Amino acid sequence: MTSTTISFDSEVLKAPATLPPSDLTPNSLERNPMLPPELAHAPSSTPFAATAASHPDPAFPHFHPRPAKGWINDPNGVSFINGRYHVFFQYNPESARHNHICWGHVSSPDLVHWDEHPVALRPQPGGPDEFGCWSGVVTDDGGTPTAVYSGVRSGGGHSQVTLARGSADLVTWKQDGHVAASMPSDVTAVRDPFIFRFNGRRYAIQGAGLASGHAAVLLYSVDDIEDWKYEGIWLTTEHPVAAEFALAQIWECPQLVRVPASGGGGSAGAGTPPKGGAGAGGAGSPGAGAAPAGAGSSGAGAAPAGAGSSGAGAAPAGGAWTAGAGSSGAEAAPAGGAWAAGAGSSGAGAAPAGGAWAAGAGSSGAEAAPAGGAWTAGAGSSGAGAAPAGGAWAAGAGSSGAGAAVSGGAGAAVSGGAGAAVSGTGEDTWVMMFSLWVEGDEHEHASGVGHLIGALREDSATGLPMFIPRAGGRTDRGRDFYAPQVLALEDRALLWGWANEGFGRDGRRPRTQDQIDAAGWAGVLTFPRELSVVDDALVVAPARELDAYRDRGLAKARGGTVVLPSAAEAVVTPGNSIAADTGEVRLVLVKTGGNGGYSGSASARAKGSAGAGGSRGVGGSESAPGSQRAGGSESAPGTEEAADFRESGRQVVFSESLAADASLRIFVDASVVEVYRANGVATTIRAYPMPDEEWHLELPGRAHAEVWALGLPE
Repeated sequence: MTSTTISFDSEVLKAPATLPPSDLTPNSLERNPMLPPELAHAPSSTPFAATAASHPDPAFPHFHPRPAKGWINDPNGVSFINGRYHVFFQYNPESARHNHICWGHVSSPDLVHWDEHPVALRPQPGGPDEFGCWSGVVTDDGGTPTAVYSGVRSGGGHSQVTLARGSADLVTWKQDGHVAASMPSDVTAVRDPFIFRFNGRRYAIQGAGLASGHAAVLLYSVDDIEDWKYEGIWLTTEHPVAAEFALAQIWECPQLVRVPASGGGGSAGAGTPPKGGAGAGGAGSPGAGAAPAGAGSSGAGAAPAGAGSSGAGAAPAGGAWTAGAGSSGAEAAPAGGAWAAGAGSSGAGAAPAGGAWAAGAGSSGAEAAPAGGAWTAGAGSSGAGAAPAGGAWAAGAGSSGAGAAVSGGAGAAVSGGAGAAVSGTGEDTWVMMFSLWVEGDEHEHASGVGHLIGALREDSATGLPMFIPRAGGRTDRGRDFYAPQVLALEDRALLWGWANEGFGRDGRRPRTQDQIDAAGWAGVLTFPRELSVVDDALVVAPARELDAYRDRGLAKARGGTVVLPSAAEAVVTPGNSIAADTGEVRLVLVKTGGNGGYSGSASARAKGSAGAGGSRGVGGSESAPGSQRAGGSESAPGTEEAADFRESGRQVVFSESLAADASLRIFVDASVVEVYRANGVATTIRAYPMPDEEWHLELPGRAHAEVWALGLPE
């Protein structure tokens, strides 16, 4: 029998091609007394390509869909129904500031062609959401699409779980102010519901803050979507793994999804994302987009966990697991290969030989890796300091107990007792993700987004799920990335994030609030990203559908400088003879027609399409620049350098050393930059070309780049 895939939040359902009256058809919605008949009829939509082509601001993206005007932030209600992807988002259609938050809505059949729909949810005067409709998800409730979101009544930010019912196509919504869960008394802040299924039951989590200053996740049973049962505080930053990788005062936008996993080390290069089919990981890691295991990979069982450290931290240079001294084989395990489990402490034996975990400041996330992503063990690494204070694992409600140890071995059983092991196979790999709010955050979130990797098990005493983290890291290395939402499908997990406006972070020239107000728009959603887990490290790659944006090849260059159009993709690889740390790949905004202090080396000019709007360069300029000698010592500018940008004529937006086995996939879309690493996470950046500037990609040594202009396919 043929079937139609219906997916909401983290759940995927299979519905027969002939749908019964309770399923998602316009007729069934017309018979539903909760919805008026008009909800079955979709109003018109606007192709985003037309919006982008006619937009007057050269900083407005052409391939990241959003309304022409207004403020947007968190992606919400990400869903897939009847062959169409839907992305909602917090939206103020009236101004480029965060106020009177509604839900905007775009959808696509292929993640390439997008349509904008009318506003989905609006604050209701006198209702629980009268101050704003904040973050949440869309779920299927007995065949009716249901928005589950944070309704905010006042400027204090306290929220309640609020429901709205939608039409079959998710375009038209009815809000009646129904509250499914109020704020619990044992927290100081709560927000952002997320729904997941486990062992045939529906559960939900919300992010929270506690009076102690710790961040928390709250657990709910959701047998009845209209009346949630609060089960208590589920996980907090008192847990040492959470404290290491996701320290915050409030966990916002919590996500919990199963993610395809692989035990092998060598994933597909940044320029060659997987093309459907199963990854080459072990059993239970089938997801399309799962990185294939390279030759000589050690398998899931060799990724060290426990001691609160991540598998990524133990990987050798480039993230490739290889046999030999210092590799992830027996030599990388503690003496005898046994992870100490007594009282849950790491013990001296829980560290690798020499006690050297290569993690700065107690964090083994991606940011702790040295230049080029090469992990090294040596004096000054965290060692025993990576263990929790006193060696005691703080067991929060629903955790596996203080005595539970974590292992990456395939097929290990879990009982929750002392020394119990948690399997690291793809079947058991769940990712919990948080946006890390700390006091003083408004719309600049310096702590960014963190994630934990672990297992989900049933608590034998309560029957409730318990999440057992074993590793973690930073989800994006950029300062302009926040509040992602993940859609878990049968074969892959897709993530969208919010790229907020750049306020001059890291020495980059800002777009001021006055400039934002004048432009009339603020905020961009990232490209959809595929998630997988390799050796207990999160791998983030652009969705494979984005290959369709490659309009035509512009340049193939080795070393030197390539000038990019305002919308471009570049795949950078080391070349045959480049050595690690011989220079940096840099993405630079350069004034045209000026000297900028540049000299002599060859420059490849890459003129191309900006997408639906036809052919143009950055800011409409096509004058030839000078070129910079690649591989020099200049690094990304600090505040002083940014202040001198007008004189220097250069703004380094992104720079990174290119290791011998690394590769980068770089997208530029007007003011949005996304950089993806093979076997790693992405970096999201906002930067704003002036009319007399253009993008330069500078390549060190014999590094090779292939460049395409971005264009919308027919």
